[in-house]
Amino acid sequence: METSTQTLKIGRLTCNCTSAGSRRITYMITPMPLVKGPIKTFAARYGTNIVVVHGLDWDDDMTPWPAPGVMHKDADFKGLAAEFLTVLRNSVIPEAERLPGMDASDGRDLIGISLSGLFALWAWMQGEDFADIACVSGSFWYDGFADWLCNEGLRPKSGLAYFSLGDLEGNAKDHPRFRTVRQATSQIIDALNRHGIHTLFQQNAGTHYAPFFPRLEKAFAALSSPCNYDKVNVF
Repeated sequence: METSTQTLKIGRLTCNCTSAGSRRITYMITPMPLVKGPIKTFAARYGTNIVVVHGLDWDDDMTPWPAPGVMHKDADFKGLAAEFLTVLRNSVIPEAERLPGMDASDGRDLIGISLSGLFALWAWMQGEDFADIACVSGSFWYDGFADWLCNEGLRPKSGLAYFSLGDLEGNAKDHPRFRTVRQATSQIIDALNRHGIHTLFQQNAGTHYAPFFPRLEKAFAALSSPCNYDKVNVF
């Protein structure tokens, strides 16, 4: 399958758009630009157009409410996810989908990595913008997030929520807040399952979302077969 790429600037955001002739778009929010080669490969291999969004204020735009910074000298998280979701809905999505070849008539998916994995699950619960999501090493250690999701944030969803963690994440050498990520992820998945929401979890060798592209490909593989979520095995 042939692919083509286009770049869209929206304020401070850059959107690298790859068309694979599909009628579905996978949006990805990343802290930096990604190498185009693997993205073009994933678009062709998994039959999805891809929009990689970067250039945001990572710590603030991806967090749902204010919280202290991780390290003593770090700035506090501002919790501007609601404002970023508005930009995504009102500017990024409509402008990307006006580009030639960027058809989303069969729906949209969202992949997040680290803090944007946190954002992906939070945004999924805010409306019907995305059918399926993937959270690669989602930052579910974030203050109060697991409790919010389990106690008040859940809403019925018909799609798939895919999660992955590295087997070295959340170990005793991590920062105390990061050590909670495995327990929080498990708590979230259990809550989603209890509410009849389809989930898939994969544990990978490595640290926090590393190695990156092999782990990202597993997310694309899972989202490419949402009707077979219980059969996906890409190890």
